Formats: sequence, structure tokens, C-alpha cells
Amino acid sequence: PLHAAAPASLVADLKTVARPGDSGGVGVQEPLLPFGDKLFFAGHEYSTGSELWSSDGTAVGTSLVSDLCQGGCSSYPELLGAARGSVVFFAEPLDTYGGSELWRSDGTREGTFSLGPVRGPCFNSFPWSAEIGGVVVFTTQGPESTCDFWRTDGTVAGTRQLMDAPVYDPPLEEPVGARGKVFFLVEENG
Repeated sequence: PLHAAAPASLVADLKTVARPGDSGGVGVQEPLLPFGDKLFFAGHEYSTGSELWSSDGTAVGTSLVSDLCQGGCSSYPELLGAARGSVVFFAEPLDTYGGSELWRSDGTREGTFSLGPVRGPCFNSFPWSAEIGGVVVFTTQGPESTCDFWRTDGTVAGTRQLMDAPVYDPPLEEPVGARGKVFFLVEENG
């Protein structure tokens, strides 16, 4: 049987809201991403907007990782997964709707930086991603309204496009990593 080591307790009071931009003011947006001994999430406060946060399960260990869009504007981080020592996510650091870029963080301000000019999620939808062997495979907005597949190991050099054949609709289901491969369903056009 599973036993709790200690009774449950409140770590931080961040009220849950449905999505970034909702008028709840303060909140936590899904997904929650466990990484190392911390939990990463998009948290929203009036003073910083929606930004990347982490928690080790204590009040002292729950904090803003980096305010990518300085001040009350929001970078709207969308967590993709973990890749070799870092959390990978899309963010809008300049508060430009639809201007997402690929970022990585090791949980420190200094270890949080852009992985280059990789466009945000395809069709302005929630990003599709899968973790496999220390790599995150994800979809991005391609040229001419396509949905392209990319991969990253959390480094600039290890971030590149996987498929040259663009998909014109987002995957029908979340990609799944298994046995060293990534599987996804797409609707065939034509």
C-alpha cells in the first residue's frame, strides 16, 4: 500500500485559471511538468503576468524562474517536455501575440534562454510534443500555414526540423514516444 510521508499542506496560493489570459488574475496553467526534484508550470501574477515558475514542494522553493516579458505583460510559457538537463517551452518574450519562440531552462534565470528562431505552435493551438531518449519532438508553425515537426535536446545545436514534408493540419492525437520512435496520427490531404 501507498502511504503519505506527511499530511498535505499548502505550498503557495496560486488560484487555478482555465487558460493564459483569463480574467482570474492569479493562477497556474496546465500542464505541470515534473523535472528533477522540481515541478515547472506557467504561473500568473499581476506584477509579472504569465511566466515560467518552479516549485520543490515548499513555500520557500516556489518561485518565478524568469520574467521573460518584463513587467506585467505575459510570455505565456507552453511547456513541451524535458530534454537533457532542461525544460523546453514556447514563450512570447516581447508580448506579441503569435510571436512564440522556443526556449529552454535549467530552473535558473541564467540557464533560461532562447534556442533560436523556431516558430511557436502550429495553428496557434496548444503545442503537440513527445519526449523520447532525452529529446523533445514537437510541432511548430511552418511557412505557408503548415504544421512542421521539430526536435530539440535542449541545445541550440541540437534543435532542428525533422520532417521536410509539412502537414497542413495539426496531429489528430498527441504524439507518443515508444521504443526509440515517435508516433503521431495526421489526416491525409488530397
